[in-house]
Amino acid sequence: MGLPTRWRGRWRPLRSLAAGSLLVGAIATTTPAAAIQYTADSVTDGVTGGVIGGSAVPGFELYGMGYVQRSDRLYVGFSTHLPIGGYDQSLVGIPVAGGSIAWGDLFLNFSGQSFDQALVAEDLYGIRFDAANDSGVPQLGLYRVTTVQSVTALNSGFDSLNQYITTVVQQGGTPDMGAVPLDGSYFNQTIPMGNAIATGTLLASDVTFIRDFSAHGFAADFGFGANLPATGAFTYGFSVGTEKLPLGEFVAHVFAECINDGLAFRGSLSAVRPPASNPGAAVPEPSTGIALGLVSCLGLRLRRRMD
Repeated sequence: MGLPTRWRGRWRPLRSLAAGSLLVGAIATTTPAAAIQYTADSVTDGVTGGVIGGSAVPGFELYGMGYVQRSDRLYVGFSTHLPIGGYDQSLVGIPVAGGSIAWGDLFLNFSGQSFDQALVAEDLYGIRFDAANDSGVPQLGLYRVTTVQSVTALNSGFDSLNQYITTVVQQGGTPDMGAVPLDGSYFNQTIPMGNAIATGTLLASDVTFIRDFSAHGFAADFGFGANLPATGAFTYGFSVGTEKLPLGEFVAHVFAECINDGLAFRGSLSAVRPPASNPGAAVPEPSTGIALGLVSCLGLRLRRRMD
């Protein structure tokens, strides 16, 4: 049995209000995935033997890096000519530690100060993500760093950043470090570069090396092709849990073990919203709940008056 004529005009707006409230609730609780942030490197500052730039493959030219926080994990990607496992000693021509020259450890500085100042304040974090490197810590993981070490002498590398910069400039290249200047304000450029963790406290061992980003829901090239001026022959990276890291802004950097190239990028970590008790159910916004309650109350009143 239909509604009396006198109620039909009043009921239709309520039906629209209910539908509109549900739509508003759905929109308000939809959060887009965070976008990957990219930092490009100079394409003429990788030193491979007597070659500056990207014409040596494999080699040390680093084209750029990207990072993104997805829920409680930090993903970091590399676009580079340095292959997984490093630059084999057979290409170097002399023995090197571990049989190859790989990446050093990646450092994260949340202090807002220089690298050395953060280290003195014990406010520095490091991630050993490359099992082929000569880090002073025994396993892959996230560490609160106590001391750092230079592994350049073990890997046929430069004595200091200044020596690296001078070599690049003399051969017509443009040295660049991305998010931090190479003017001595962030790194001490006159001493052997501490590019690996020497000692530290293990905070988490959930570092996952990533050979194929498509297996983790990203484009296979981590989006480098569309977001860097040029790309390297190899794409790979790692992920790590963020639970043991501070929140807020940071500067991250990494060098090859020989410091023949490196890059820094700026980023930030945010708190992870705790999951709802029923993860499959959307939680309406307050305005949505009020509107739905209004619809229910008016509907109840309507039924009572009809009765």
